[in-house]
Amino acid sequence: EHAWSAYQKTPGAVSREIGAIQVSHEKITALRQEIQDIRGIQERIEKMFFSRTTELLELILAGAIAVDASDVHLEARDDGARLRFRLDGVLHDIAELPTRAYAFLLSRIKLVSELKLNIHDRAQDGRFTVRIAVKTSGSSEVVIEVRTSVLPGPNGENTVLRVLNP
Repeated sequence: EHAWSAYQKTPGAVSREIGAIQVSHEKITALRQEIQDIRGIQERIEKMFFSRTTELLELILAGAIAVDASDVHLEARDDGARLRFRLDGVLHDIAELPTRAYAFLLSRIKLVSELKLNIHDRAQDGRFTVRIAVKTSGSSEVVIEVRTSVLPGPNGENTVLRVLNP
């Protein structure tokens, strides 16, 4: 009886999905209302450089989804990294990330994409899912696939996130 009572105190199993990011409907809706153009995204991202890396990645992805960007490019430079969105086939500069913020962001992208963190001299490809809750009468969500490519470059690793929004 004592052994069986110990099992009642253990917490239940928690399901976690590897390679998925949850972005709330409220966050996307708020971004779409607040951000009318690329300049709005630039201002929001520049304010979040040294906040939590997960929140910065969510903001970048939510901003890309809000403006219907097909790609997110992070290009390593001597003094940090350049963030660019591809809109209608043209790359638009969004922000300049400091070196430290880019290093943390790159590690987070690699973790979510299930890439190797210690490989810096070879190309790597991965993927992850962004789940956006949609407010309807039932609980539903939109699933957006993101394909990740990390390539070595002269100033560090360059990253491309292909946003496949159905």
